[in-house]
Amino acid sequence: MYVYARQLAEALSVSTELLRRWGVAGLLYGSGGVYESSEVDRFLMAYARNFGDVPASWASLQKIAPVISQSTVQSLHDLSKSQFKALLRNFPVSYFDFPTGESRRYVRQSIVHHLSSMPDTVRLADAIRATGFSDGESFKSVTGLQPISNIRRSDSCSYVSKAGLLAYLRNRVCGASAEDWLEDCLATNDPPIQARKVAAMLGISPKVPQAVFVELGRRDAPFVLRKASPKGDTAFVSPLWVSAQFEQDTPCTASEVARLFGVGPTIPYRWREKGQIRCDAPGHTHTEYDSFLYRPCWLVYLRANCSSNVKGYMYRFMLHRLTVPDPEPLLTATEVAQLAGVSDVAVRQWLQKGTLYGIVTPSGIPRFTRGWVEQAIAARRRALS
Repeated sequence: MYVYARQLAEALSVSTELLRRWGVAGLLYGSGGVYESSEVDRFLMAYARNFGDVPASWASLQKIAPVISQSTVQSLHDLSKSQFKALLRNFPVSYFDFPTGESRRYVRQSIVHHLSSMPDTVRLADAIRATGFSDGESFKSVTGLQPISNIRRSDSCSYVSKAGLLAYLRNRVCGASAEDWLEDCLATNDPPIQARKVAAMLGISPKVPQAVFVELGRRDAPFVLRKASPKGDTAFVSPLWVSAQFEQDTPCTASEVARLFGVGPTIPYRWREKGQIRCDAPGHTHTEYDSFLYRPCWLVYLRANCSSNVKGYMYRFMLHRLTVPDPEPLLTATEVAQLAGVSDVAVRQWLQKGTLYGIVTPSGIPRFTRGWVEQAIAARRRALS
């Protein structure tokens, strides 16, 4: 199969004289203005850029022809020089990088494809906030995303490619999709909150905040972002999810508080009358409607009133006590003393020394799970043997 010089020149938007010069330079072999298609294919493949999995050939060129110069691209699509450069910097536009100093020729179909995605952008300030960064330089150096001009917008703000931003977030968002995380961040002006700060608010162990938050989600999985930094990943939580824990959660009932501490159904009312039920969560205020507090409030309380070795277990302890239909009874110090064959004073000494793990009710009475008791008794036997 043969290709005529006039056909090739029209497809590449060059002159036949330039084709002749390429022939003289030994770059494109032909005879009498006619080229073999295999020679044209070799020439095109040598100078094609960003063509992906589709090899550049005479057959493919006929489908995308004509390729056009930069000035033609700018004229056809009303792009400034800076906008054109931004397009090339942020998108893999297909083009031919011809030899002998001739200007590049761009595939218009590729230009149109990437221009159509440019309106789908995110303001740079929103992108910085959604990724947990505080400044543009850190954002650009870590994500690799550069500001681009959005020809569909008339404002002077800087933008980044939404597709590129989502590609970065997909590798760093846990418990939800990157799309949901970004939608959450765009719905509020509040920045994501460091997971350790949220852990303190909810009474969760800060050692493994990412896994904890994903497991703790009650209605919807929380959104957790891992922000890369020179010192390692930092976890952030969606501000909307954090707000939902305090604003949309259902207050606990007296019966739930009774189940949580393994006491009689009327005991929580006594605690409330004596002012023993209090919330230590930062920024919390309560009314008569929620006088028995919320689950996050009790998480804060439990972590402050339990053995140090089981603080990280408290959120699981609370969820188990409130969700299992018939949780096992919690033991009193007297019951533990009977099981272990020691006095009540010895049990309290074990608790103070950390040999026995336990929690303390709002009235100051310790309670123990059977598992904690059995663990303490086994440790005592090993020490005596």
